Amino acid sequence: MKFLIGSDAALAAKGQVAEVFWDTHRLVNGHTLLLGMSGAGKTHTLKRMISALQKQSPNTRFHVFDVHGDISIEGASEVLYSANTPYGLQPLRVNPDLHYGGVLRCIENFTEIVGQTIGKLGARQEAVLRKILLDVYRLHGFVQEDPSTWFIDGEAHLISDGSDNRLYLDVPRAEKDSAKAFGARWDPSKSLWWIQTDQYEGGITRWAPKRSGRTFPSIDDVINYANRGSQQADQNVVSGSRPGGGDAVGDLQQGGHGHAPADDSRAPRGPGGTQPGRRGERGA
Repeated sequence: MKFLIGSDAALAAKGQVAEVFWDTHRLVNGHTLLLGMSGAGKTHTLKRMISALQKQSPNTRFHVFDVHGDISIEGASEVLYSANTPYGLQPLRVNPDLHYGGVLRCIENFTEIVGQTIGKLGARQEAVLRKILLDVYRLHGFVQEDPSTWFIDGEAHLISDGSDNRLYLDVPRAEKDSAKAFGARWDPSKSLWWIQTDQYEGGITRWAPKRSGRTFPSIDDVINYANRGSQQADQNVVSGSRPGGGDAVGDLQQGGHGHAPADDSRAPRGPGGTQPGRRGERGA
């Protein structure tokens, strides 16, 4: 394919005319960078380029990532990537290439993205985030030590097509009572919990829709897993059954310091006012 970009500006200043082409038959590297001040014609040139190349190769597919929303191409199909649409990029998708690094490479990339977005994480926070991601990947059937699990054969689908107004949920056995409290109902024929499609909002959304086949974990899966761990930790603290030394989710939430009391004067005291396991003067 060949496209006329313009004329050589340096030669034009000398009164010479030399046309500049983007020619796939001559280029070693097809990457092109268009630079110019606002209003210089970058968008116009890009649209001209796509139009010309489409005429030369009608079956070629062009993907345009329009960050500013000012590129309009006749006949193009459009998908809006945003927090309010079901479309977006999947940062937790595992590349099945053995040389790419598998699950651990995805975890490293995701951790780096989080650090660049919200600020550098502490060493313990990074360790906890990696542990949570490893757990979530394993729950979805992706194991770092087994490269055969890094790819998905076929596309996953919702258990119901929606014609019965049922949305089946992925509810662990230990959380069935909580799901029931949020309105979930049990389907003995499928051994799954479900809720009416139009009622999937609020607290019930902590459980993702159940799908047939495997899927890559989503950010919602990671958040829900961390929330469940946090809620379990809080329950253990209230019941007094939680062992000392902090928990993974607590470390992530509190910058790697767990739930241990900052002021040891609030720790339980033994007879005579001494704290168990410590030496101190007897109280008055």
